[in-house]
Parts: sequence; structure tokens; C-alpha cells
Amino acid sequence: MSRRTLLSLTIAWLLFLTATSPVIAIGARVPADTLDGARPLNLQALAEVARERAVLGARWLAAVVQPTGAYQYIYDPGTDRYVNRDYNDVRHAGTTYALYQVYDIAREPGLLTAAERATEWIERQSVPVGSGRAFVDPSRTMTKLGGQALAVVALLERRRTTGADDADPLIADLSRFLLSMEMPDHPGRYYMAYTVADQRLHLVPSSEYYPGETLLALTRLAQHFPDGPYLAAAQRAAHYLVYERDGDLPALGAAPRDDHWLTIALSELYRLDPNEHYSKVVAIQAERMIANQHTAADGYPSRIGAAKRESGISYTSTATKGEALVAAWALAKHRGDAAAADQYATAAMRTAQFQMRVQYLPANAELFAKPDRLIGGWPGSATNQAIRIDYVQHNISALAGLWSLVAEGDLRLQGSGA
Repeated sequence: MSRRTLLSLTIAWLLFLTATSPVIAIGARVPADTLDGARPLNLQALAEVARERAVLGARWLAAVVQPTGAYQYIYDPGTDRYVNRDYNDVRHAGTTYALYQVYDIAREPGLLTAAERATEWIERQSVPVGSGRAFVDPSRTMTKLGGQALAVVALLERRRTTGADDADPLIADLSRFLLSMEMPDHPGRYYMAYTVADQRLHLVPSSEYYPGETLLALTRLAQHFPDGPYLAAAQRAAHYLVYERDGDLPALGAAPRDDHWLTIALSELYRLDPNEHYSKVVAIQAERMIANQHTAADGYPSRIGAAKRESGISYTSTATKGEALVAAWALAKHRGDAAAADQYATAAMRTAQFQMRVQYLPANAELFAKPDRLIGGWPGSATNQAIRIDYVQHNISALAGLWSLVAEGDLRLQGSGA
């Protein structure tokens, strides 16, 4: 057996042990069983740790923002190397959004500096197209629908958290191009990509999650600019996703996939347009995720809160479920549905406990060559020890949302009063 294989197996075992034991955040003065998924929940203590861990993760991201504004995309702790091939523009935008989310609850200047540098990369990658601008991939050959949408989401989060409106012209340009990606003969459905060379829109490469990201961008635009065309565009996109893409979801009472972006978007759109079918789809999504969540009944205490998958537990997939459950919880509170709020809150908090049990801390980083380069990040799974920026993105976003709901009673959204 090679030394690297032996190290990988050792670290995988250490990660398992960490998931089993209630490791608490550095410096947190909370009960030792706060992250124990088999014990009763301590809401306030869990929220305190969630905030601290979200900040720790955001610091990890801030430390890997390069002078260009791009992140070090992947860190491989086994080789102590950063890997930036296949850099992903969609994940860059989503990660920058999450970094602003955590800056908002922590107000650490270093987080803002890093987020601003990452925002400059978005601006440099946004090229003129007609009357708007397209956020292109690193090779500057293609715009993906999800990247265009999340670039807008990131800039709007910057606008909300900093109060700065200097990026409004860029937001307007990116939004015009986003709206132009809607198919004229199929309202609410969007092309998936734009290629710079031939200046054409395409249905490939496609993603099941780009439409939900687009709906979130349109909904956030409507929150910030209520006099614009965005609410009507969001309603068209929601109609397509709720009734057409996969059939009439409210009538079916089921969805074919977990879609955290759609869940987040519909939970926020409901506040602008209280369509009961939006809340119905949010409930369908949340209940689907809860049904596939590890519980104490499975007999494995270390797995409690994780999302079940045939290929094994993905820490990142689990984190996305946490984001969705937090959004569903917030909507249930907004609607005054106490029973649903309690159900979704419990599931979200069990997910958060799992997330924090598997985060890199000194206890499970010490066997690597450079432990300090891991602390605050998240591996992809027990067998994928590398840290990729979106692994951290989804985890810190879910934890920041959980803290807001427990500590402040609602998510921090434009116009929510938070």
C-alpha cells in the first residue's frame, strides 16, 4: 500500500471519527453536545456555532482569493497543491454570493475585501453583447445561464449587504442579457448558453439547476427594483417550472429531483406573489429532502442529518439540502404555518449539525502536510478530501441562513426588514 493511499485511508477514518463526536467550533462557549444529532436540539447554542463556523468557512474562502479576483479553485490536501484547471464561472459567482452573505452577519473587513476582489473578476468577465453584458467563462467563449443568473445574485447581495449602488449599471446590463435568454416562443423557459464566436443562444450544455438559479435572480431583481420588468419575468419562469417542465407539480404532489435553487427562489417569490402553488412546491421539495435524510432510526449516529445517496454521503449535496430546508423553514414562518416550520427547522438543524461535524478543524486536519490550509473548509465527502470553493459556498450559505432565522426570526432579504 502506498504512503498516499495509507494517508487517505487514515484521514477518511479520522473524518468519520470527527463526524461521530460533537466537535465544537474554536472558541465557542456552548454545551459539548450541541452538534450531537442523537440528542435534543439546543437552538440558541446551535445557531451560535453555526455563525462561528460560517465565518470560519468564509475566512477560508477569503484566504484563497487571488490578486486577479479568481479563487484558488480546488485545494488538494494530500499533495498540498491548488488546482485551477477547469475553473468554473458559475461556482465563482455562487461562492462570491455566499461570501457576501457571511460578511453581512460578521462584518469582518477581510471578508469584504475578498468579496470585492472576486466581484471585480465578475466585472472583467462581463462582455458587451447588444444592449447588455454577458458573464463569460474563463476562456471568454461561452455564457452559461446559471453563471449569468448567479452573477446577478452575487451583485445584488453586494448591493444589499454594503448599501453600495455603484454596480447598478452592471446589474442592469447583466439583467438585460439574462432577460434576452428567455425563449420568445416559450415564455418562462430560457436558453442554457450563449456562444461568443457565433453570437447564438443554445439549449446545450444544459443543467437541471440553471432554471432555478435564473428564477432566484429574477426574484431578487424584483425585490431590489420593484418597478422593473422582473416580477413579471419571475412569474413566467415560475409558471414554467411549477407547471410545465416536469408536469404540474402541485397536482402531482411530487417532484423528480431535489432542487435547492428552485426551493429558495419560490420561497422568496411567494413573498412578492403569494401563490399557494409556490408554497406547495416548496413543501414538496422540503418533504422529499426530509424523507431522504439520515435519522437516528438508521442506526448510525454519525450520519444523522446527512442526505442519503446511493453513491454514499456527499457533504456538499447535504449542504444544498440545508440551504433549501432553511428557505422552506423561513417561508413556513412567514406564512404562520407553525407545524411546517417546526418540521423544517428540525430537519435543517440536524443537517447543520452534520455539516459542522465534518468541517475541517484542527482535530481532523492535523495529519495533513499543511493543516492551516484546511481549517474552515469542507471536503467533498469522507473519501474526497479535497476542498473546492463551492463545497464551502453551500455550507456557509446554509449556516448563515440558519443563524439568521434563529437569532433574528427571518432571513436577511431585501425588503424583509432584517
